[in-house]
Amino acid sequence: FMAGLIAADGNNIQAADFHLRAMSGTPAADTQTDRVELAGRLAGIRGNTAEALQLLDLAIQARSIARDYRGMVRALAAAGTLAADAGRLPLAADYFLRAGRSAAQRQEPDARAWLQRALELGKRSGDDALILEASAILERMGRQD
Repeated sequence: FMAGLIAADGNNIQAADFHLRAMSGTPAADTQTDRVELAGRLAGIRGNTAEALQLLDLAIQARSIARDYRGMVRALAAAGTLAADAGRLPLAADYFLRAGRSAAQRQEPDARAWLQRALELGKRSGDDALILEASAILERMGRQD
């Protein structure tokens, strides 16, 4: 799975597809979620943003239910990037806010970058509530440093 994510991060369709096919036939629930996430990433590389976001949303939900918050945050950030690249700024801002909020709760190093991206996209899309929430979390993080 991780090799597939690395391939997807590098936009290597063949390698990501190879790793996705290698995972088929494994019935475990966590592996099923891994397959869904990797399939979503692959759909994004292929330019099918709607399918990619739908699959990533399924992975996000499954990881949340399983309390795999690190995996959930990874999928949220990937969905945010895809949505932003597709020009869906309000949706992208929401994904990045959710990723940043969750990461901040666990003091993950990427939390600040995701919250700043959410703030930037929120400003561009005019989402005052999102701007307020992202700013408040960033301010709290600044006091904790």
